[in-house]
Amino acid sequence: MNYYIHVPFCRKKCDYCAFYSCENAGSWLIEKYLRKLEQDLTGIKSAGIGGVPPEEMAAETVFIGGGTPNYLSEKELDNLFAILEENLCFLPEAEVTMEVNPAQLNYDKLAIIRRKVDRLSIGVQSFDAGLRRVLGRDGGNREIYQAVEWAQKLEFPSVNLDLIYNIPGQTVADFVRDLKTVSRAGVTHLSCYSLTNEERHFLSETDGGKLIEREGRGKFKLDDDLADEMWSLIENESGFRRYEISNYAADKKYRCKHNVNVWQGKKLLGFGPAAASFDGIDRYSQAADLERWLNGEPPETDRISPEDRKNEIFAVNLRTVDGWSSDAGEKFFGSEYWTALQRKCEKLDRKRFPGRFDFSDGIKLTENGLRFWDDIALELI
Repeated sequence: MNYYIHVPFCRKKCDYCAFYSCENAGSWLIEKYLRKLEQDLTGIKSAGIGGVPPEEMAAETVFIGGGTPNYLSEKELDNLFAILEENLCFLPEAEVTMEVNPAQLNYDKLAIIRRKVDRLSIGVQSFDAGLRRVLGRDGGNREIYQAVEWAQKLEFPSVNLDLIYNIPGQTVADFVRDLKTVSRAGVTHLSCYSLTNEERHFLSETDGGKLIEREGRGKFKLDDDLADEMWSLIENESGFRRYEISNYAADKKYRCKHNVNVWQGKKLLGFGPAAASFDGIDRYSQAADLERWLNGEPPETDRISPEDRKNEIFAVNLRTVDGWSSDAGEKFFGSEYWTALQRKCEKLDRKRFPGRFDFSDGIKLTENGLRFWDDIALELI
């Protein structure tokens, strides 16, 4: 089983962020969150959830995201891990990831995190102070470098750095400097995301993709061509190998197992406000509001046909460079449906997206095909 724990607390919500979070929560509210989390985890420990029986509940991966999980104090982090340890059965090879904001990190917190976490994800976004200000991101390079140094001292087996590109005002040279800085940092994984226009974040204006800087200091429009140029440079300039459109690893063993499992449609249990679950058939979404979640509002259920669910899982995993091998495809979808998917993709390759597919061992997208994933996915889902 794969678990996602949403810790919704932040000191300050970043301007680019569209995830649910709460700013400047007091310790009393965090305590209520932890008690509710414990209650929910205890509830599924013996009963299972949805279509997942208790015997399949052992944790293969746990991803603790936010929000800012390290907004919690040392004592609160201790309590969080105690709750997880008490209620989850971790497989010996379980991967446990936690996201951290270096601006709110100290060595004692990171030492507590290291007791249970073997994969650390550090939110950098950019090493350029001016670009971080455009994003509304707090902290400076000193905190970032310190976080990486502490992570190495505490011997985290895998460390990821997050970058954002196509930031308003960012040049190709700016982004290349960020990539070269990552290549020298001694980390094992890199996530690179193009800034997107989403309705729920501060920078977004929904009438044509404009981005508005704080205090009305200027308006910008996302440049898709520039984003594509930056994306094409990531592997060569960072030294990391792409394994998914936005994810890169120093070696195959450093790929994020949690994300790979989710992309392949494996079962996921999410806890905390706005967290999502997938039991193999239906998707459940917790209330995207802390108070409603604390009050026990039941999750919304996303019910779509089995065929649509298969198409969705098939398309999402085409974001990876490996795509679907014939063996994996036939095992997951069944021979008849797998054959239908092959025919559909072959038709798309002939008529709408020539040269975007690779059928040498199953179905995957070429590097050029990955650039068109959004358009291809619309045809498949």
